[in-house]
Amino acid sequence: FAEFNRFEAIVAVWLACSATADTLMTFSLVWHLRKHKSGFSISDDAVDRIIRLTVQTGMITAVCAIVDLIVFLTVPTGLHLVFNLPLAKRYTN
Repeated sequence: FAEFNRFEAIVAVWLACSATADTLMTFSLVWHLRKHKSGFSISDDAVDRIIRLTVQTGMITAVCAIVDLIVFLTVPTGLHLVFNLPLAKRYTN
């Protein structure tokens, strides 16, 4: 842990890129799904549920990465690991 400070820039870039990628993927999926609605209520309801699930999972992961980044940059004690562990779980779901 004595050399951990030299990884600060790498971790900050990783978390920022992670949050950006999650946000871009979420918005692109929502845009694509909304663009390809069929006009039939049954299939449009299914697409709406998929959109809701996409926003819920993608944006929660992005917000968790942003909070992890902010805590990592502002608190020097390692408190960011509290947010880093759930972040790994969010990527596996």
